[in-house]
Amino acid sequence: ANLTPVPWCYYNNDPANGAIYGKLYNWYAVNDPRGLAPEGWHVPSHTEFLDSSGYILSGQRTGSGTFAHIESLCYWWTSTERDATTVYARAYSLGILALQGGYASNKNRGLAVRCVKD
Repeated sequence: ANLTPVPWCYYNNDPANGAIYGKLYNWYAVNDPRGLAPEGWHVPSHTEFLDSSGYILSGQRTGSGTFAHIESLCYWWTSTERDATTVYARAYSLGILALQGGYASNKNRGLAVRCVKD
């Protein structure tokens, strides 16, 4: 956490979590001109993300390098840079998932990325 920004990591730096939750990326990896998404896919804009569905509650890596909220909360980067806009979902006790957005985020945080088909 105290070195140059790490472009991605697994939750708790444990590769076993990668198979379940995928990777957590910082904003610099999302915004890299080489592209994070595979061919035929892209990181959605904020508006485009809110119009789509499918959520994995992969937690986050904070700007200080600690991990939090696995299976209860997920933040996703979007391609809308306006202060590194994110979308997040929270699981509630009754199994209800609330999707919210417009959160300005520290660009060093490790968050999920959900790609959509072109």
